[in-house]
Amino acid sequence: MGSWWLSSLKGLIWFLACGALLFMEDSSYGGISGQADFIYQKSRVESGGQVTETTVYDQIYAVGFDKALTSTIFISGDLRYRITDKDGKREEDVFPLLYLTYNPPTLYNISFSYSRTESAPGGERITTTYTNVSLNLPHERWPSLLLSYSRSTTQDHLTPRKKDSLTSDTRATLTYSINPIGSTATFTYTFKHSVSEDRVSQVETEIPEHLATATFSRAFLDRRFTVDANIGYNRQDITYTSLGATQRFEVEETPSQGLYATDTTPTSGTLSDHPTLIDNNRFGATGIDLNGSYRNMGLRFTTSKKIHKLYLYIATSDPNIASYNFGWEVYTSNDGVSWTLRASSISYEAADSRFVFSFVEVEARFFKVVNTTFPAGALTIDVTEIEAIGYLTETPTETLENTITRHFGGLFLSLNPIPRLKLSYNINLDVSSQDLNDMESEMISQNVTLNLVVVPRYI
Repeated sequence: MGSWWLSSLKGLIWFLACGALLFMEDSSYGGISGQADFIYQKSRVESGGQVTETTVYDQIYAVGFDKALTSTIFISGDLRYRITDKDGKREEDVFPLLYLTYNPPTLYNISFSYSRTESAPGGERITTTYTNVSLNLPHERWPSLLLSYSRSTTQDHLTPRKKDSLTSDTRATLTYSINPIGSTATFTYTFKHSVSEDRVSQVETEIPEHLATATFSRAFLDRRFTVDANIGYNRQDITYTSLGATQRFEVEETPSQGLYATDTTPTSGTLSDHPTLIDNNRFGATGIDLNGSYRNMGLRFTTSKKIHKLYLYIATSDPNIASYNFGWEVYTSNDGVSWTLRASSISYEAADSRFVFSFVEVEARFFKVVNTTFPAGALTIDVTEIEAIGYLTETPTETLENTITRHFGGLFLSLNPIPRLKLSYNINLDVSSQDLNDMESEMISQNVTLNLVVVPRYI
């Protein structure tokens, strides 16, 4: 413990010295900030009769700045010093993080933005860029039109590179709304063409996609009774192309359900339906946070799938997320009740804001990840999405094509007879199919909810 106090004192001296230099160097910064975090974690995990204890002491010192160079160009960044003592093994890392953003004002409904991030955690420099241009014509007599193009890159600066990817996305969206007989109806059609190139694994993925939806909403009886309905169609034509030697292709497998429960005995027990875990929105919160232990987050397939990797996406402003210990565990099941612990390696990819769980390929219907501990004092860490990754084919090919179609719809009824009482009913139907392996799946979900506020003064 004495060495920890000594290293903490050294870190504080470094932190104060850097802050003083920044203030002395230039007083024209838009803002200068400093942060020091001291995190001590001790976890005990018992599995299969074996007990594993882990002790981690983290110190993270950061001195940052932000400044508007012009009315459209902004720069910010920080210098971080991280000391990690894990089970007696000490590691130190000093690295910068720099952000450059160019965001000019909208002109004739055309907007443009560019951002670049430079970081070097672990001494490995990573550069991330994002460019977007869009044209937005608002709805007047004609449907609204949104045209956009975006391009993002992620590269390290190693030889050879471990991370080098480029993704471009072109899309057009038409939206038209009408208000017949006191109701609201909205029709939307989107065409998107995405091209993703992984230059490390030398695989290119091209996906032209069509999505058409219609929504209807109407209220009756002075808004005490409401009806909402939706229907949609989605089609993706996916082409995987090997840019180098022949190989198997990694692809996200589409689950039928997202699952969640807080359960301190993850080897047994069922999980509840949680649709927002698999809604393809990696930026929206799902109502699940990692600021507590034993969050069981998983997914279910209609038939057994061979999976070798899971992605758990998060959203947080905590700068120390990569250094936290969550005591992660990975489980699989064929019935959703009895779960088997799988040996896995876990890493955090800052560029994609996700945890990566890699394990030997397993065939099962249910998969889940569980955090057996959590970082006390951390900022809010929201879970946004979970994905399962498998191989499309066991036989290496140079080009592979797959078409996925999806029909979906839903009905939502809500009755609110008095202010304190609300009764609702929701039913959803989702039917999907894919050409590869001639797979089809159908999911029907229903939900009845009764809300009664008994003591409104305190609730």
